[in-house]
Amino acid sequence: RGCAGHTSSAGTKMYSYVGSSPAAQVKVSDSPAYGKLPPPAVEKKGVMVYRAGERVGFSELKYHVGWMEKHPSNGCVYAAGSGKLRAYKVAADGMLEEFSSADALGNPAHFCLSADGAWALCANYSASTLSVLPIAADGSVGAATDSKHHVVRLNPQLADRQEACHPHQVRLDPGSGAWALACDLGASRVWVYAFDVARGSLAGAANSERHLLLPEASGPRHLDFHPTKPWVYVLCE
Repeated sequence: RGCAGHTSSAGTKMYSYVGSSPAAQVKVSDSPAYGKLPPPAVEKKGVMVYRAGERVGFSELKYHVGWMEKHPSNGCVYAAGSGKLRAYKVAADGMLEEFSSADALGNPAHFCLSADGAWALCANYSASTLSVLPIAADGSVGAATDSKHHVVRLNPQLADRQEACHPHQVRLDPGSGAWALACDLGASRVWVYAFDVARGSLAGAANSERHLLLPEASGPRHLDFHPTKPWVYVLCE
């Protein structure tokens, strides 16, 4: 599901991070790249570190990194990898040092951090779940406080990509932070849940009228909010 970019500040230096991803595009037969490029001889796992467009180093890990985010205030970097949400400290040279992790209840394709930095919301593609994990004052990640598991009846003719619910992204509305919107590629829905910032919980039934049901086979992947208007834009596959 692609690499993740991120920019962080360590002292007065700005660093950018790019997470690794499996070489699926050259190994899957229905991929546009299949047969056009050879699979890599060596597949490294970790995060590439750049500064001012130049490579600084490579933080080698035992897992690929699916998404990365900078914390709004504590100086740490967070990433999804191998089914966990992971926290890293940024060294003076920009390299990352993992110091905490917790089960994300799936393998996140995406996650977002609340504006106050107290919560991480994860969209777990293969597990068909959304989860909420707390971030402590020291930056460490705690056990999940809530989750939602999605199961809906789907068209078997679309089973190549939509055989099950596949949450692909989750975002909190930037105005109030009180609503969590999750694009579900498999179900062609945008799930809309009330988010309790005090408890770290998601509220709403699976058949709530708040959820946006898109035309069959739409496959929503990402959404974004208009900076000044109460509008949401959804990008479909």
